[in-house]
Amino acid sequence: VLLFVLYLAPAELARMHEVEVGGGNYRYGALDDIRLTFADGRGVSSVATYLSRHGVLDLGGGPLALDALQAVSRRFPALTARSLLVQVRDALAPLATVEDFLLRLLSDQGFRIDCT
Repeated sequence: VLLFVLYLAPAELARMHEVEVGGGNYRYGALDDIRLTFADGRGVSSVATYLSRHGVLDLGGGPLALDALQAVSRRFPALTARSLLVQVRDALAPLATVEDFLLRLLSDQGFRIDCT
C-alpha cells in the first residue's frame, strides 16, 4: 500500500490529539514490527498512528477505501476523498454543504461525538 506520512510540529500534534483523541473516536498508538520504506529508500519499523475505536468505515455496503492510497489486490471499493466525504455528510448532515459539515466537525466536539 502506498501511503503518506505526516510529520507534525508540536502544536499541530496537540491539535490533532484534541480533535481525534479528545473526540473519543481514536486512540493514539504505535504500529510496531512493520516494514515502511520511504521513497528515498530509508525505512522504519514503527510509526505513531491514530487508531479508530469503531473499526473501518462502512456506510451500509461494506468497508470502503480511499483511492488516493494505492494498493495491490485491494479488497474494498475505493472512492475519492471528496466522494467519501459527500457520502458521510449525506448520512449525517444532508442539509449541510460538505465544507460546512467539515467545519462543524472541527469546531464542535459534541457534534463530532454525535456523528460516531
